[in-house]
Amino acid sequence: MGRNSDRHDIIGTIDEDVLEANPGQAQLDDSIGIKTGEDLNVYIQDIASTVRDGIDKSISMLTPWFFSNMPQIYYQTTPRPEKVRHLSAIITGHVFETKQTVELWDRDRSKVTFIGPGSERDILADMALKISQSNMKMGAIYFSRDQLLFLSTFFCSDHRSLDHSNQRIEEKIRSAEAMILGEFPNDREAARSYLESLDNDFVIYATAARLHITYRMFRYMLGHEGAHTYLETFDDNPRRVRLSLGIKNIQPGTVLQPMIHLIERYNFKVSRSFIVRFEKGLKEPISVFHFIIGSKDDTDVEIDSIPMRRLNKALRTLGWVDVDTYGDLAKDPHNFSINAANLVRALGTWCHLFLGKENPYVYSQYKIQTAFFKHAYITASIIEAFRLKFDPLKAKERQENLYDQVCKGIRASIDEILEEVDKNILK
Repeated sequence: MGRNSDRHDIIGTIDEDVLEANPGQAQLDDSIGIKTGEDLNVYIQDIASTVRDGIDKSISMLTPWFFSNMPQIYYQTTPRPEKVRHLSAIITGHVFETKQTVELWDRDRSKVTFIGPGSERDILADMALKISQSNMKMGAIYFSRDQLLFLSTFFCSDHRSLDHSNQRIEEKIRSAEAMILGEFPNDREAARSYLESLDNDFVIYATAARLHITYRMFRYMLGHEGAHTYLETFDDNPRRVRLSLGIKNIQPGTVLQPMIHLIERYNFKVSRSFIVRFEKGLKEPISVFHFIIGSKDDTDVEIDSIPMRRLNKALRTLGWVDVDTYGDLAKDPHNFSINAANLVRALGTWCHLFLGKENPYVYSQYKIQTAFFKHAYITASIIEAFRLKFDPLKAKERQENLYDQVCKGIRASIDEILEEVDKNILK
């Protein structure tokens, strides 16, 4: 199929080939009117033949592309009937032609799969937003190697105990236990307890290696609060790293969109991801995220680089962030850091504490929040003033009296605001 651009052109012209098979048919159909009897049967057969030709062409072109471009772990962890369903949805859902996402729900609403164009990152963010309202226990995101397609599946069902009668499940458990004890030889009881408490769906859709690396993060989070990250390089692929994140007492769906946004913000892209939530036998649920990421320009990834350090820090901060509208300050068009959004959230609470005594209806939490968003340029200056006053790395700027200059500019900007309530909040 050649280069990515060539493949995209071919995929994008499938429907046009079908239309050209019978030129003028669309105009002719409009003038035929109502058919009955034999004429109707002939007409139906003609339409069916045209559709069949189009589907056959799509199958012949998309099937080899699909099976040569999806990552190996997708084939290792996805049952055959689901592969068939996914490919059918790609062919009939016009994912490439219309740049839209196909959404496949199971009948009992316990599982959903999203399939869409991988080049459209806004669609991926929209998918993450949709799943944020679901009680997700597990999920996976895959991108094709040429980044033309993304495919993600999320499970929203209750915990299912292990089916020990399933031979493949038992084999995975034994292999994973051997891997875990190879790294943590003194963890025999802990490893057995972890493996026995696993969700049946998790084991079915995971490899033994995935069970092993998940235990590594799960083990750490049992004795720690907040969020923790772990970076791992690949000897055979310096352009990719595995970024694992453990976080306590949070629904994974609510933080998936912020995570994807942060990865994009620091000029990285997701190749694939796996998410699982542990609740059974725990006082606080533990969520574990695995991301395989690379740089947007496909250069080698340096785990000690400044962008990677900033991403690492931002992801860890998510463990202490409320999921609310203030979090939107970290997104377009504002693009504040998560720490800055946290500061504004704290300032909003502080304003409400004092101004609410004056008039709790005029100075509501909503009104205070709206003022910060409405005058985002002043909010950004207030954040800068905070940094100039308290950041140890800003000592030189403090000596140059930049703090006083910034505050003077803030006051001047506030004085130009017409609405008195907004003025008082920002003052």
